[in-house]
Order: sequence, then structure tokens, then C-alpha cells
Amino acid sequence: MSARDTLAELVRPRLLVRAARLAALDYRAARDLRSALGTVPTRRQVLPTLLAAEEEAEGERRTRARTYSAAHHISLLAALIAEARAQERKPVAA
Repeated sequence: MSARDTLAELVRPRLLVRAARLAALDYRAARDLRSALGTVPTRRQVLPTLLAAEEEAEGERRTRARTYSAAHHISLLAALIAEARAQERKPVAA
């Protein structure tokens, strides 16, 4: 399954996705991955790591956890969108 297919299966509020798409336009991996994840994973691990972190943020959003941050969730989704686009242009070797 491609990164685009994986993203297409995510069901998130429209406003959250729109904000993430806009944020993805200004995405820079070195800066934004460290901010979103606290680390910069290897190229091979970036999408699985982002997906896991975004899934956790989505769980917090759905349960209305006090720890939920919409800004953090948007940054994770923006990174996912930008990294998926980047991997479509330049696939990671298996």
C-alpha cells in the first residue's frame, strides 16, 4: 500500500486536514520532524513513526484528552502529507 493510499484511508475533520495541507506547503523535514516527534527518524522509518504519533494524537482528540493539542496534531498531519509526497517522488528502497 502506498503512502497516499494510507493517508486516503484516514478519516479526520475537514478543518484539521485543510490546516495540515496548508502547513505542508511550508514543511522542512529537519525542522518539522524534530518539532513534531522530538527526533528525526531514518527515511525508512519516518512514515511509520509519523503514522503512530498521529494515531496517538487522533486518540487523544477523540477522547477529548487534556493533553490533546490541535497544533501538534496539525504538524503531524502536515509532516505525513509532505513526507508521503516526497516518497512518491523519490521512493525509499526496500
